[in-house]
Amino acid sequence: ATNGDGWISNSGWLSTRDPCLPPPDTGSNGIWYGIDCISGEVTHLDLSANKLSGTLPPQLALLSHSLQFIDISFNSGGYGHLHGTLPSQFGKFTELDVFALRA
Repeated sequence: ATNGDGWISNSGWLSTRDPCLPPPDTGSNGIWYGIDCISGEVTHLDLSANKLSGTLPPQLALLSHSLQFIDISFNSGGYGHLHGTLPSQFGKFTELDVFALRA
């Protein structure tokens, strides 16, 4: 929905691996670009200035019980082109503290 193949950084996003599992060869927290986890739950999503294009997928609401921070700012102009309305499922976020959408 957001043209992941065209992102500046998309490591891990085409993987079926759990985004909160550390890579086998390092102790870092996950291999998915822009994802941070606490206790095995995705809590932060930072894809700012990453050439996202298209619409936000309603499947993000699957993280509604744990996601605290979303930053998809600066994905317009030469940095991508997000458009459309926010999916109604976004109203289900119970832990979200920050939702950055700057152009």
